Amino acid sequence: MSQENVEAFKRFADANNRRDVEALLAELDAEVEWHSAVLRSLGGEATVHRGHDGVREMLRDLYVRSYLDPEDALVDAAMRD
Repeated sequence: MSQENVEAFKRFADANNRRDVEALLAELDAEVEWHSAVLRSLGGEATVHRGHDGVREMLRDLYVRSYLDPEDALVDAAMRD
């Protein structure tokens, strides 16, 4: 993998962690085809999301938060009630 690809992946991962959809899309080709393994693993149908609009739609539909500290998850959940 070239250093350029490594840097692009780091920018992509950083944007994903910040939930910055526009910065994430900036690292993807405009004609991207995203095959969602997450939806399939949850029992959904195999779906291909095409282009930036398709990725935006997928990210809107797939709203997942991860927590390393269970207390952080409980605090966030309490704020939503």
